[in-house]
Amino acid sequence: MATTEIPFERKFCGLVRELSPEVFVLKNDASLVQGFPDRVIYYHDKYIILEFKRSKNARRRPNQAWYVDHFANYTLSRFVYPENAGEVFDEICQFLGFENRHKRIKWF
Repeated sequence: MATTEIPFERKFCGLVRELSPEVFVLKNDASLVQGFPDRVIYYHDKYIILEFKRSKNARRRPNQAWYVDHFANYTLSRFVYPENAGEVFDEICQFLGFENRHKRIKWF
């Protein structure tokens, strides 16, 4: 398992970008708002909030759960780690209206 979530996050976001040239995956600046999720995905009039962790049991920073839960009231908002990556990727594909072409991918 990687010591940080960065390689996993890059791989996951790369596959999301492959869904369409009109899918934009932006990285948030953690120094601006403490605990604000790592990534926002935009596709037409939809957006998704993602907070990446290196594992299911990785420590969460203050406010991270609050932001993920808060945005879940409005849109798809999830913690993502290798153990749930396939499930979250399926949810993203369904939410954005794409077929999941990566059902058999190894996430870690």
